[in-house]
Amino acid sequence: METLAWIGFTQSFFGVLLVMAKRNNHISDKILSVWLAISGITFMEIAITQANSFSIVPVNALITNALLFIYSISLTRENFRLKTKHWVHALLPTVFVLVIIWTGAELRMEHYFFEDVFLPYRIVMAVTLIASFLFYWFLSVRTIHRYRQKLKNEFSSIEANIKLGWLLFVLIFYIVYNLILIAAGFIEVFSGIETNYLYFVLSFNLFLVFSFTFYGLRQQVLIVPNEHQHETGHYAASRLADEEKMAIKTRLLSYFEKHEPYLDGNLTVSDLAEKLGIQRHKLTEVLNTELNMNFYRFVNTYRVEKVKKLLSDADNNNFSIEALGYDCGFNSKTTFFTVFKNMTGCTPAQYRNRYAKKIFD
Repeated sequence: METLAWIGFTQSFFGVLLVMAKRNNHISDKILSVWLAISGITFMEIAITQANSFSIVPVNALITNALLFIYSISLTRENFRLKTKHWVHALLPTVFVLVIIWTGAELRMEHYFFEDVFLPYRIVMAVTLIASFLFYWFLSVRTIHRYRQKLKNEFSSIEANIKLGWLLFVLIFYIVYNLILIAAGFIEVFSGIETNYLYFVLSFNLFLVFSFTFYGLRQQVLIVPNEHQHETGHYAASRLADEEKMAIKTRLLSYFEKHEPYLDGNLTVSDLAEKLGIQRHKLTEVLNTELNMNFYRFVNTYRVEKVKKLLSDADNNNFSIEALGYDCGFNSKTTFFTVFKNMTGCTPAQYRNRYAKKIFD
């Protein structure tokens, strides 16, 4: 156990050095460095105390929960700066630290409900930890989800490096980890069964440290969508008259049929709004309310239809499927294949083979 703890301590602070030395260091990198440093302190305390008691570890967990949320915000907000409202999240951990310093309170799993002067502290701490985890996990996932939805209302091509899929995966892993940890804690306290939860804590936290270090180093400053744009389903108080919506819709569909702007792999809703001479928020609203599609799906629907047309033409059999995808506006093979299959239920190769089979039959 001590070996795992010291490995975690070493990796955490090595991760801090790597992230802080990263080129084009962003405020999100500084927040991640603090998260790694606090994780390193947690590993160090466990290694030194040999799990005989926990005084700082629960407080560290409160801080890392909040930092995970703030890190998510820093990646998804343009020109993010730490403000007073963000420092409020440090208030609760500070209170617990002051209580620890003042009373010398300890949290020991094997004597959790032992009736001593620290019993109320242990109960309050446990409830607060669980509530903190659930609260900040929910806020973090919601932040990433909203960001990903905004991407689809802004860009026609979304590459993997701006989707933050890795962070969403880590957050899912994080909830599984914490739910298992909570269950193990209940078993340990109420049944007395040895669960070796400490090995579990150390192993999973070590995985988190490795994950954040690896992906944090690769994560670059993102292209953040317009924060003030409307989202799907938020147009109840729309000031657009039905006639104006229909006019914009007709103009949009006509422009796509005549000029095929979707062939531009870097097309954005702002570019399209400028070409049409329409305010972008009006264009986004019409897409979401009149066509029931975000910008990403709308543009890629045209791209897929274009690909299908090319695949159905025997004159294009000498061209690779990937080349046809690029010609139709897709910027990557992975995105092309994924979008095509989602919209048609088959891969481009399967579609070509089916059409060829119909011809020969």
